[in-house]
Amino acid sequence: MKVLQKRIPAEAEEYAVLHLHAQDVATDRLVRYLEQEYFRAVRLLCRKGDQTVPVDCENVCCIETEGEVLRVCTMDDVLTLPERLYQVQRLLPQSFVQAARGVLVNLDRIECFEPLPNGLIRARLANQEYVYISRKYARELRERLKEGTL
Repeated sequence: MKVLQKRIPAEAEEYAVLHLHAQDVATDRLVRYLEQEYFRAVRLLCRKGDQTVPVDCENVCCIETEGEVLRVCTMDDVLTLPERLYQVQRLLPQSFVQAARGVLVNLDRIECFEPLPNGLIRARLANQEYVYISRKYARELRERLKEGTL
């Protein structure tokens, strides 16, 4: 697909025009990606000891509730975030889904899924940790996988 870019003045509204042969699930996903501006990087201001560290969401494997703070797991570090899960969830891109009551997982960081006999799904993350996706959220995950909307 050929991509053309044109610079516009800073005060003008940005827009995209797509010239497509047909509309399908993939093009709908692209439109949603553009409309919701998922391409703009989201950074979380996490804590590591006494320091505040910006973390790009694309580097986050999962976010788990741990007491009054969130535990943010990246490829090679674990940081904390003094926020509520629902507040952070609103900021995150579509690749983050609820895996369990206090857990968000980045689908882009899942290496493999393993369905378990009890209806849970065990997912191995890129940082070699495991996350269990509860039955409640496994159904939504399966539907998104079938639709190809991840």
